[in-house]
Amino acid sequence: MSDKAAIIARLAKLRALSSGSSGGESEAADLLMRRLAERHGIDLADIDDEAQREWPLDFKAGWRLDLFLQIAGRMRYDMHGSVDAERIQVFRRRLGRKRSNSALFVRCTESEWIELEARFSVLSADYARQLAAFPRAFMERNDLLLPFGAVRRDREPSAEELELAKLAGELALGMRRTVLAKQIEGRAAE
Repeated sequence: MSDKAAIIARLAKLRALSSGSSGGESEAADLLMRRLAERHGIDLADIDDEAQREWPLDFKAGWRLDLFLQIAGRMRYDMHGSVDAERIQVFRRRLGRKRSNSALFVRCTESEWIELEARFSVLSADYARQLAAFPRAFMERNDLLLPFGAVRRDREPSAEELELAKLAGELALGMRRTVLAKQIEGRAAE
């Protein structure tokens, strides 16, 4: 990569940061971007004209794909005020003669791809962490969780288990308790 291409890539990252952030962080990224462009004699229009490419996705289905599609849609909406804008596109392409042999791709600029990857990385890690805590949160919310050590008394909880329990407690606060008593329409309780 040439020096100019590297600087344009850095300017594109700063542009993504300035448009995706709020408050002082956005202003600081914008100021840094303008100073860097001026210092190297680069027109900021060069960043906007960055060519779109196709980037393969390495997952096919499940919550990771759902999360990625939501992030891409949110970025489209934030950038253009519409989820129908064609700036970031996710599509499926057949890779051979068989219908089942296909893969998902994203069409966007390099700076948009970098931002998508960064957002997905952070959010998917947090999602997986909360997903791991969900069963415990559900049991806690419905008063099914035994105190630690009630079943196994041979050790103290690890730091990781304590962190998971704390997260589960926070998640449980936002959950609705399951009602066990069934209500039958038209019949009085006996």
